[in-house]
Amino acid sequence: MEKIDLKLGTIREPLPDFILKKLAHAFDNANNYPMDYERLAGKLARFHGIGKDRILLLNGTDGSIDLITKVLARKVYYYEPTYYEFWAAPKRNNIEYQALKPLRNDEYSLETRAFEKGSVLFLCNPNNPFGEIPVEQILEFASKSEGYVAVDEAYIEFSGESPLEMLEKHPNLLLMRSFSKTYALAGIRAGYTIAAPELLKKLGEHKLFFDVSSPSVEAALAVLDHHDYFKERIAKLVACKRRFDDFLRERGFNVIPSHINNTIIHFKSEEEAGRFVRYLDGNGVIVNQGDGISTVGLNKTWLRLACGTEEQMKKVTEIVSRYNHG
Repeated sequence: MEKIDLKLGTIREPLPDFILKKLAHAFDNANNYPMDYERLAGKLARFHGIGKDRILLLNGTDGSIDLITKVLARKVYYYEPTYYEFWAAPKRNNIEYQALKPLRNDEYSLETRAFEKGSVLFLCNPNNPFGEIPVEQILEFASKSEGYVAVDEAYIEFSGESPLEMLEKHPNLLLMRSFSKTYALAGIRAGYTIAAPELLKKLGEHKLFFDVSSPSVEAALAVLDHHDYFKERIAKLVACKRRFDDFLRERGFNVIPSHINNTIIHFKSEEEAGRFVRYLDGNGVIVNQGDGISTVGLNKTWLRLACGTEEQMKKVTEIVSRYNHG
């Protein structure tokens, strides 16, 4: 039986030949140390309409989270459920952290509050696994807080609005981007942080000099030329996910609205969730019960699965249609 692994929210559709041909040259200069950081930073700056001094290249969003934690935080705050690295980075670096609990009847709704000097508030927008934060509220967090507000925007092309245009008015605000989701390059490990130049200079003094590889830089440069293609691909993926969510709702599942490449189901009990997970596993579909791989804050009454390819989701739909939901 061929397994369908839907644990991680990566894009499953293979990259097209016209992009693969470009990526084939990513290793041409692999024998040299990375030399194109400035070129990639410049291309990203033009793409976003900002100065190059507002871009700091890092090893994926995880690299941004870890560096911001180590350099800026005496204490980390985050609202869960959310991306696991908000919890893992301070834990790994022996920095105090506190999880805030915004859930009310499965609704992800944050109350704006001020955070003290020396703190970092991590937000994920759209949130992983579910939830979305209005840009006005992100700016309110930044305005009220004496600490830093760092926003993971790995899925921003899927949904939501970025406060990018307001960065100059909020020098304590940092935006973290990745090539993993929008550009389907999760294995390349390329990302960047956008913030005030003086803040990025402070972070840059503590980063590894060559933490993004030459092939990663070349791959990032190649896919940026095809942003419209990836935007169209994301639209198709979102439509596929919505069809699957609607199918599950019609079958009586409690599907929680999600704005990323994840379907979220909340069950009445751990036993009920476990029964469905075991059924899927027995039919070759691998999903997350509880936090699984990439989230923190979900108990085992929650189930999370990514949207795979059209063919994979067709098979998953057929499998679920045979399940006795009770």
